[in-house]
Amino acid sequence: HHQIASKQGMLPFLLFDEAHFYLPEEAIRSLVTRARHTGMAAIFATNTPTKLPADIFHQLDNLILLRLPHN
Repeated sequence: HHQIASKQGMLPFLLFDEAHFYLPEEAIRSLVTRARHTGMAAIFATNTPTKLPADIFHQLDNLILLRLPHN
């Protein structure tokens, strides 16, 4: 909380790469909820965002979608 008060340093974050392949939905929900209460950010990198629990999208601060077409 010192970093928040002083506005210095970097806050911790969780990076989930294709989390839906190795974590059950309830575990993802629990981690994101706990992270938000402690000031941590959660970042999800996935090719299939529709496989993430729907309520994760209700807790989003930012959503970045990027489509990389390939011939």
